[in-house]
Amino acid sequence: MQFPVIGILKTYERLPQVLTKSCTISRQPDRWFISWRFDAQQQESGNTSIFRVDLGIKALATLSTGEVIAGAKSYPKYAAKRSRRQGLNRPKMIGSSNGQKAQLKIARLHKKIANTRKNTLHNLTTLLAQNHGLMVIEDLNVSGMMANHKLAASVAALGFFEFRRPLTYKCEL
Repeated sequence: MQFPVIGILKTYERLPQVLTKSCTISRQPDRWFISWRFDAQQQESGNTSIFRVDLGIKALATLSTGEVIAGAKSYPKYAAKRSRRQGLNRPKMIGSSNGQKAQLKIARLHKKIANTRKNTLHNLTTLLAQNHGLMVIEDLNVSGMMANHKLAASVAALGFFEFRRPLTYKCEL
């Protein structure tokens, strides 16, 4: 693919032969990513059943069928590893080679935590959007829950707001 300023870039995946609307190049800890935006055809779903989803702290979601879906508790799982790496980074000189290596390890760990949470949420929202017609989810005051210091870590680890956003656009598609 030809880019202005950068030149020609090779990709691992074949691109669809459609008109590209925009392209974004981003960098995350030690990797580069390219994302393309193009128009997709909307699909009609014949399913019109009403379905309810309740979000919670102990379990990410409880479905109206009674099924309970556990959340990816990646933040508490890696808390000890994260604090150990951050502690080992403290005595390093700012801008030194070893300091940069330590920062990269910390950034990779944070990215791993975020990717685990995103993967769980995307798998769940895709499953719900494909199999159910009309969905009702509770309207949570996430910012109010984050103000409570006893709930804040659990709410942040599960990503309640991030559950609604992909579910909305996947249901529209």
